[in-house]
Amino acid sequence: MIKKFFKEENGDMGVDTILIVTFIIVFIIIPLASYGFDFLRIQVIAGEVSSAVDAAIADSYHSLDMELLSKEDFRSDNGLFQYYIEENLKKALNLDSALLPNDKSILDGPFTIDSFNFYDSSYLPYTDLETGKIYERPFIEISFTIRVKPLLYQEMILAAIGKPYKEFSATRKASLPINN
Repeated sequence: MIKKFFKEENGDMGVDTILIVTFIIVFIIIPLASYGFDFLRIQVIAGEVSSAVDAAIADSYHSLDMELLSKEDFRSDNGLFQYYIEENLKKALNLDSALLPNDKSILDGPFTIDSFNFYDSSYLPYTDLETGKIYERPFIEISFTIRVKPLLYQEMILAAIGKPYKEFSATRKASLPINN
């Protein structure tokens, strides 16, 4: 039956067969492949940004005053720590002063810090309601949003609905060591 469908009576492929195969390639195979590549690209970018946020937290911690860090009852100024984290993120993600991407940045749109919470010794022990994890040491919680331009078909779909970027939000929590 399939052989009859793809071949004419004289054994050649017909125009209708060529049109069906072209339709399948153009409207099914290529969009699925581009979606798969775009999905993987966005996952790699999200992983790199999460790693950059974790590294910025660690670098910012080491930028604080050692006398402040050596206290058992660790408390910190939220503004100073957030400033250090933003500066480290600007370097790691190649962002300008307004957290917009430069030419060689992996991001396509602005990086936004939605919330920044520092949980010092006064909040401990702290139980995360979502995961049930108990934090015994001071930790930082950062919620952020990244914006990435999709490729090919998804870009056309987003342009049609008036959105230039795909937005992804995440929250990272990182415990800080206490030097007793």
